[in-house]
Amino acid sequence: MECLPDDEHPKGLGRCGIYQNRPQTCRCFPAKLNASNELAILYDIPSNGRDGEPAYDLCSRQWTASDLDPNDTIQSLVIARYEMTFFSKIAMIWNQAPGAWNQFPDFIDRIYSNRIASETQEDTSADTVGVSDNSESHKRAA
Repeated sequence: MECLPDDEHPKGLGRCGIYQNRPQTCRCFPAKLNASNELAILYDIPSNGRDGEPAYDLCSRQWTASDLDPNDTIQSLVIARYEMTFFSKIAMIWNQAPGAWNQFPDFIDRIYSNRIASETQEDTSADTVGVSDNSESHKRAA
């Protein structure tokens, strides 16, 4: 959420409008999984996001391991990796036969709305529930 400039914040102020429902990748920032996916590694972040402008100051200090919960952080990193893989599949399907840009939100909504399938469906394999590389499924979803 961006707030208009005022006396206290002459360049405005930005805040997360979905903090309680933020993506997993935000929950585990600034950590990433190591190559074996067993350890969270903190990485350094710059102190400023844009050309030294104070309005774009980021973190006042570097993060330490004690700033993050070890269990929640690993869980968030695993889920974030899964979500990125899932979304990459969606993007590949869309890009096989892209529609008009205003159709993309409905396409995404249909995919995410169908991520849970009943066991009674004929085929409940991971490749056919929700996302498939079959361009025909893209046409149906779009």
